[in-house]
Amino acid sequence: MTWKDYFILLLVVVVFSFSAPAPARDQQERADEKRPASQRAYSSSPKDNEIYKLVEELREAYLLQELHLSGEKALAVVKKVRTAKAFRKNYALQRYIIENELHALLRSPVPDQTKISHSLQKLERAKLQYYQKCIEHDQALRQLLSPEEQAKYVLFQREFHQKLRDIIAKIRQQHEPSSASPNQLLRKKPAESVIRQSR
Repeated sequence: MTWKDYFILLLVVVVFSFSAPAPARDQQERADEKRPASQRAYSSSPKDNEIYKLVEELREAYLLQELHLSGEKALAVVKKVRTAKAFRKNYALQRYIIENELHALLRSPVPDQTKISHSLQKLERAKLQYYQKCIEHDQALRQLLSPEEQAKYVLFQREFHQKLRDIIAKIRQQHEPSSASPNQLLRKKPAESVIRQSR
């Protein structure tokens, strides 16, 4: 299956997702958006997970197409990309948990400065570990890819995600013109290049 086939399949799923009647989903999304970010559940619906899986399959197929990779080299690159995705997800979860801790501490009438400091230190350590993994990931890719392929990889991340955003924006305009809101999938699963997406 080519990346174009995956893209068509993804569009079918996304269109169905936004066009099918889903009052319960819409009500839940509106309620979720009214709560502070630190109180929202760090989870996705089964439909979001299905779409996200298709997006990732499409991303891998499209990446190999753009870089003209095949064989063992293609498998090695895909393995590195999946590893990066796993540690990005782990870092996002760590941030979420620590931010919740900070939120709870700051709601106290007399915030515990020692506990706040401890949580901030945990956040800093998580950041440092994440950045170190990003550097190691980039170094590993440099060993696999030529300079031209590296440049294509960097630009691919931006261009792929922009295409996806454009498509979903058009779908939302067609099906939810009066109540459009940021797409939950893209908001929860950022897909920028590894080194540039963290805060």
